[in-house]
Amino acid sequence: MIKQPNVSIIIPNYNTRDLLYNCLSTLQKTVEEESKPEIIVVDNASNDGSVDMVKSCFAGIKLIKEQFNKGFAGAVNDGLQVASGELVLLLNTDILVLDKGLITRLSDTLYRYPDAAGVAPRLLNRDLSVQRSTYRWPSILREACHLLGLDPLVKRLREVLPISKVKQIMPVNYASGACLLLRKDVVSSVGEFDESFFMYHEEMELSYRLTKNGWRIYYDPNVSVIHFGGGSSLGIKPKVLEWRKSGLLYFFSKHYSRKSARILAALYIIVFSIRLVFSRSKEYRDAYCHICKQAWNVFCNGKILKERTK
Repeated sequence: MIKQPNVSIIIPNYNTRDLLYNCLSTLQKTVEEESKPEIIVVDNASNDGSVDMVKSCFAGIKLIKEQFNKGFAGAVNDGLQVASGELVLLLNTDILVLDKGLITRLSDTLYRYPDAAGVAPRLLNRDLSVQRSTYRWPSILREACHLLGLDPLVKRLREVLPISKVKQIMPVNYASGACLLLRKDVVSSVGEFDESFFMYHEEMELSYRLTKNGWRIYYDPNVSVIHFGGGSSLGIKPKVLEWRKSGLLYFFSKHYSRKSARILAALYIIVFSIRLVFSRSKEYRDAYCHICKQAWNVFCNGKILKERTK
């Protein structure tokens, strides 16, 4: 072990009271015993009793109550403003930490590599199978294959080595923000999470800026947590689709060439216009319509609309 870190854990929450309770309970039994980290829960105006539960069951936890749902990026940024740790562990409410030593082992990996801005553990599914959690930068080819239902080809294009076979620590383009340890000062130096991303792709965009500034994200398969997935987005698949595609359009328009952004936009206009015509679901039609609207704006102006999807 290199050093005992000073860590703040930031947990964004939106209407996931039971998941949050389980997450905090496992933290008290595991992580707190090893390093006594600062735990910050940022509640995005939940209406399921999450705030009252934290107040009554978990003394000593910092609680930030947002006035409206600010999304993942907004919640994390507010948590960063009050975090006192030199390292910050982002944690979803649908994460279960079962093994002691999570923070110590991740921080050891972080300090071992001078160019490491962050490190992510291996994520496991409910059945303890390995969950995909590391990714390459997005490309038009991979997105086109995905939209056309060619997912096996997408998997080949995006993975050099299947994640389940990775046994050693390695740098990756970016990793899931469900459980991600970051150097707070490094994040501050490149700018915090872009709040134009309401949900999804925030960690990708931050990692891209970190990479452009000479930093790397590492994946440590020797440290594991269970990730149930979709805690705050269960039952709203059309919205999830809308957030994902609008976010990807924004990423392309912000970081890639205008030509690449326009090609992606044209692809979305064609694919989602067709889906809009044949869809029988009002929720999906609304999502397709919004994606087309955003894509048209990118195609014509090279920029995504400033409105946020909530």
